[in-house]
Amino acid sequence: MLSSVALARAILVWKPLVRRAISSLETWINPSSSQLVTQSRSAANEVTFVYP
Repeated sequence: MLSSVALARAILVWKPLVRRAISSLETWINPSSSQLVTQSRSAANEVTFVYP
């Protein structure tokens, strides 16, 4: 069974990854949207922050 710390860390890692995947998909569908690129970069920074 996962500890609450491990579970919290998993959520912090996977949430931005899922958001980045969705943003990448939306950017692929609509490449003219630069806001999505910014969001995906932000998500990548969050992952780097969680796992320094």
